Order: sequence, then C-alpha cells, then structure tokens
Amino acid sequence: MPKRTKAIKVTDRKKPWLKKVKASKYKLDTKVQNKTILIVGEGQTEKLYFESFPVLSLTVEAIDLQGQSKQKLIESTEEIVKSADIEYDAIWCVLTWT
Repeated sequence: MPKRTKAIKVTDRKKPWLKKVKASKYKLDTKVQNKTILIVGEGQTEKLYFESFPVLSLTVEAIDLQGQSKQKLIESTEEIVKSADIEYDAIWCVLTWT
C-alpha cells in the first residue's frame, strides 16, 4: 500500500518552515514531448527489446524486417521513411555484425 501523507492544516500554512524564502537557484529543464523514433531491426528480438523501455518523452516505432540482409535492411528503411505519413525525429537501423 502507498504511504500516507499528512495534510497541512490551514493554521500551519503560515509557519516559517513551510514558507519558501528564496526561489530555487536550479534551472528546471523541460523535456520535449512527442518525439518519434523509427527503429528498424533485422529480427523480432530487436523489436521486442526497444519496445520494452518505458520512455515517456518519445514514441518508439520498432519494425521487424524478419532477417533480411544488411543492404536490404537499409533499402527497406529508406522506403518506409519515404512512404510514412509522419516525419521521424531519428531513424535507427539495428543490425548484428558477425
């Protein structure tokens, strides 16, 4: 069960320990939302691997090309990008070198 937190009483709101004296000196970075990354892999393993990461600031579209050759993988990726309705922020080709 989640830990319970205590609510602040109305009478405690003006207590010195609840007042923030100075603004924070640390700059808060904002994450750019809705980036889309296309990941094209040789097999199902690569697709499952990259889809397993819970990343909130981007959308990962992983495609399995089912064991095609390395040259065919690059050519297929170019065709996918040309025929896509959206513009990808990054495009990755994942292949194994043996």
